[in-house]
Amino acid sequence: MLEIIEFYNNGCGACKLIKPILQELGKQYNINIIFTNVDDNIEIIAQMNLTSLPTVVFILDGVADGIVVERFSGYKPKVYIETLIKKYIKKDGN
Repeated sequence: MLEIIEFYNNGCGACKLIKPILQELGKQYNINIIFTNVDDNIEIIAQMNLTSLPTVVFILDGVADGIVVERFSGYKPKVYIETLIKKYIKKDGN
């Protein structure tokens, strides 16, 4: 199962732009999208090697034990994100 995490903070303009795109695509493809505010969990910055925001991570087989198969930072258009989703849904069978 594909899951997506967006790491953001409230002052990030690109984060605010990408969030509704992720929400829409999550509904469209029935994907769990997790939004994680790094200001609420500073340790996650080092754990996930976050160097810029937003950072979007694609995980197969669940967040707890899954495999990070893709990640990108910064704003990306809907078509770019949707292409990635289709790529990993096809591999995952969902």
